[in-house]
Amino acid sequence: MVKVSGGYWIDVLGSISLLGTAADPVVVTCYADDDWAGDTNNNGLSSGVPGQWCGIILEGGSGPNVLDHAIVRYAGYGGWDPVTVYGANAGLTMTESVVEWSSQDGLDLRGYLSYPAVTDCQFNNNSGIAVQGAVIDSVPGFSDNTASGNGGNYIRVANPDPAGDVVIEKRNCLNDVLVFPTHCTVASGRSLTLNEGIVVKVNGGYYLWVYGALNVAGTPQNPVVVTSIHDDAYAGDTNNNGSATTGAPGQWCGFIYDAAAEVSTVENLLVRFAGYFGYPAFDSRKATLDARCVRVERINQRGFSVTDLLYGEDWVAYACSTTGVELKGGSFALKRVTAAGNGGAGIAKNGAWTGTLSSAISWGNTGANYSGIAQGQLYYSDGSATLAGLDGNINQDPLFLDQAGGNLGLAYGSPCVDTGDPADHAFGTQGMDLVSRELDGDLDGVLEIDMGAYEYTNVRLAVTGTLTPGGTITFTSTGKPGLLCFMFLAEAEGDFDLYPYGTIYLDLLGTWTFLSWAPTESQITFPLPPYLPVPLPVSFQQVGLSGAGGPGNFSNPVSIVIQ
Repeated sequence: MVKVSGGYWIDVLGSISLLGTAADPVVVTCYADDDWAGDTNNNGLSSGVPGQWCGIILEGGSGPNVLDHAIVRYAGYGGWDPVTVYGANAGLTMTESVVEWSSQDGLDLRGYLSYPAVTDCQFNNNSGIAVQGAVIDSVPGFSDNTASGNGGNYIRVANPDPAGDVVIEKRNCLNDVLVFPTHCTVASGRSLTLNEGIVVKVNGGYYLWVYGALNVAGTPQNPVVVTSIHDDAYAGDTNNNGSATTGAPGQWCGFIYDAAAEVSTVENLLVRFAGYFGYPAFDSRKATLDARCVRVERINQRGFSVTDLLYGEDWVAYACSTTGVELKGGSFALKRVTAAGNGGAGIAKNGAWTGTLSSAISWGNTGANYSGIAQGQLYYSDGSATLAGLDGNINQDPLFLDQAGGNLGLAYGSPCVDTGDPADHAFGTQGMDLVSRELDGDLDGVLEIDMGAYEYTNVRLAVTGTLTPGGTITFTSTGKPGLLCFMFLAEAEGDFDLYPYGTIYLDLLGTWTFLSWAPTESQITFPLPPYLPVPLPVSFQQVGLSGAGGPGNFSNPVSIVIQ
């Protein structure tokens, strides 16, 4: 137990080791803190107050510095943080430690290039940000930490420009989120990879500009989201200001893949509230970029602007103030695009683009649905009055589920079901709406692609309720009424193609079961036994058949944890 009397610090030029245990941690706190070791200053009952001492300062080149089962409390005097890295290459390892009740931030890396290892730690009730001043290269050193009650429950990446090759996992973040308070520039010869479930919030009119490689590896269940700091719809109220601010178009710039960029792959990316200073949300100028399952929405400019591209499919441009998808150059083929609710043209050729567009839907845009796209460039697509009747194109209401609310999936009876390009096959590929990308939507026994970015399924599953032992759980099946339904239950997710019904995304090599179920459309509520072991992960997926042994579809999978 170390209690610091007055506004003093522990300044480390050599190394420091605080080696506690779960039962007997090392505590560094202020002199007035009677919660640990009692009334040390012998003045009767008193409590610590944030800011009563400075903190632990790790000078550049110091180390090894180890905090193992340590608790650091009530620091922050003089603007110092409880644990401060005050120079490059200060070695820091923190394990199962707690930093709490600081009048400043929790851990401050001060923008120095260092590689801390911070695992299973807690940052609680600090007045500032949980982790401040990180460089992007230091983020992979954080794993499975938590933050609550702080002025900001996140890692603030003061320098998002990678100095090397950086791969970031969801577990490296606090509350799934990283905050970029400035531009992120990926230089030539360097790479940044954002894996599934990460939310990046940009605080101000900044961009992500790529000269090297920026890879996005989201999944349909857990896309990578890049949005504004004011957007509370993803990762919650990150800026901790309640409803004082909300996400709005134009609060940050967007992605720019420069003409000099290196090979990059983007999958399952959601971009929101971009468009500051005239930037499009997603700007591709390079023929080595492969971009699949990308949605941009509520943008204060163009959604996509493409001068060159290697490959693109399953794109959505929704509620952009001008053009949804602008095609400016290149000869690439673009497949399965949905553009709706945009303030200009849905999809426009505004340059020397000589490629093709197939299986697209452009509908409900303020400007033309298609602009500048001639016969021989548009195939099996919906929304062009000029080209309808040619090359498989139609001009009919696609019957979106809820365009006003942003749900651009297809409703039962849509003319876009099974009418996409017959040469386009993606069986077994999971789309953004979680179902197999090629299904037998019209139940004729033949798998065909739909027009647009979302594949229609005749049975869709939602699971809601109180997911605790003794609670209740409700299954809601929607889709074509009256289908014969069965339910699969398994302990884990998987991936198994079953032609011609689609893909079952449950692990059939582990424990699973199969139940007869009520026909679509239906809603069934079950009580959960009070004795269930927790945590208990369970995954569900339905199959709906037109009759015994007849054509049908798998639904989307749903995974829950009863705890």
